[in-house]
Parts: sequence; structure tokens; C-alpha cells
Amino acid sequence: MKKIWATARELQLNSELLHLLCLSQTGQKHISQLTRNEARMFIDDLNKLKGDVVNKYHASVKIDRMMRDEGMILGCTPAQCDKIRYLMEEAGWTEGRLKEYLEQFGAKQLADLTRTLASNLIEYLKSEIARSGRMVAHGT
Repeated sequence: MKKIWATARELQLNSELLHLLCLSQTGQKHISQLTRNEARMFIDDLNKLKGDVVNKYHASVKIDRMMRDEGMILGCTPAQCDKIRYLMEEAGWTEGRLKEYLEQFGAKQLADLTRTLASNLIEYLKSEIARSGRMVAHGT
């Protein structure tokens, strides 16, 4: 996500243009809904627009494909689930609020989230805690 937004800033794309480009290139309306593979390819497309022809992410795409072929799941890790539960409590989120959030992404439980979406949720919860004035221990 950070790489996509940083590259968009370099290209002087505003949010609306970036989302339209994302939709046209990947078929996804929201950047946060991109799979790891889609995000890598989208980054490659943005880099091409910048004039960079180096595709840095293809090795990782091959690894992801091999892991999927072996039946390995690239979903939310147990550590991410634990972190989310901890941050939910700090932010004052209920199970109902979590369910609403998960439904936006077609997930029924935390483990259904991709690692990227889980990371996004962690950062979102941290920002909610910061806005509310609650403190979260550094490095958690």
C-alpha cells in the first residue's frame, strides 16, 4: 500500500485518479482490496508509467503462486489476529463492529482476511486509538 501511494505521489496522481487507474488495471475498485499479486502487478504498472522498467516483484509472485499450488494459505497470520484482538479492545471495538468491518471484504472471521487486509486493519485500529488519545505501547 505504501509503495502504491508513494509512486502515485511521484506521478502526481490524486486519490481519484489512482483509484480509477486501479480499477482499470486490476478490476478492483479499492486499493485495499488488491491481492498481493494484483498489488505487485499494479506497482509494476505504476513504475512503467514513471519510466522505470525494472519489475522488482516477479520473484515474489512466483513464490506466492508456488505456495498456493502447495495448498499454503496466505491469509491473516495468528500473530496478526492476536494483534487485532488486542487493538480492538484498546479502541473499544465490539464484535459487532468487527463483523461489520469484515463484511466489507467478504470475510466472516479474522482468519479470512488476507495478510494485507489484516495489516491495514491493524494500522486503522492504531490510528483510531491515537485519535481517541489512548496510548498503545511502542512496537506493538
